[in-house]
Amino acid sequence: MLVRFRCFSTWALPALGTEASLTFPVVFFKTAQPTKQTVTLDPTIFNVPVRRDIIHNVFHYYRCLNWQTTHRSRRVGEMAGPGAKIRGQKKSGRARVGKLQANLFQGGAKSHGPVPRDHSFVMNSKVKLLALKCLLSARLAEGNITFVDNILKEAEKTKEVAPYPKLFGERVILLHGPELPAGFVFASRNIKGFKVLSTEEVILNDIVLNPKLLITVDGLNALQNKIKGMESALFRNRKLNRKLKEESKAEEEIQPVVIKSKMLKDIVQKYNLDIPTN
Repeated sequence: MLVRFRCFSTWALPALGTEASLTFPVVFFKTAQPTKQTVTLDPTIFNVPVRRDIIHNVFHYYRCLNWQTTHRSRRVGEMAGPGAKIRGQKKSGRARVGKLQANLFQGGAKSHGPVPRDHSFVMNSKVKLLALKCLLSARLAEGNITFVDNILKEAEKTKEVAPYPKLFGERVILLHGPELPAGFVFASRNIKGFKVLSTEEVILNDIVLNPKLLITVDGLNALQNKIKGMESALFRNRKLNRKLKEESKAEEEIQPVVIKSKMLKDIVQKYNLDIPTN
């Protein structure tokens, strides 16, 4: 079931606080030791209030997205047997009975039996985007996001890559940019607890099920550009050049009132009013 309850007051605070520094070192993939390179994160993506209810709802949405049942039981009208009424409605002293295929009889239809069903439902794209930012902020606040730079470019076998993901944890997911050596991707497919994904194909459930998150420098830039592009598309009406009330009032031209009716003209002449008449 979806979680629907009010947000607590602490949820309005950023995950890392209002004065946190979002500059983090980049480490080597082989040794997990920091390099001289650093990255600066966007606070609108990695330092937003953590909404657990939204993360749960979007996680449930992705789980039900491809969930379809195929079990089906026969209805009363599909059961084999006579369609005549078994006995009279009255004077039998027993309960009223219609068809022999009713669920009360042995071999009858199943009441409220299963039917093929699509469990997917619609989720707002803005909610899915907010859930992704909340989860990234939560992982960063937990210290489970590491930025790596030294990716094995010449690796072609699993044994050349297998020792290094264990330096970061048991279940690790690596996010890379649009370009990554094909040999590294092929060599890392059979490593237990290690998953390599691009920023275009990653979804919220991948990050939820893999606590440790590794992001390359190119992957970080691609991820931030992807989220900003989604925001600009979903919230495109935010940046419209709307005029302020003071500006609109200053540009309005006051048109003079022209009296056209005979009765009002007589009143203007009677009281010598300074109003133009046509």
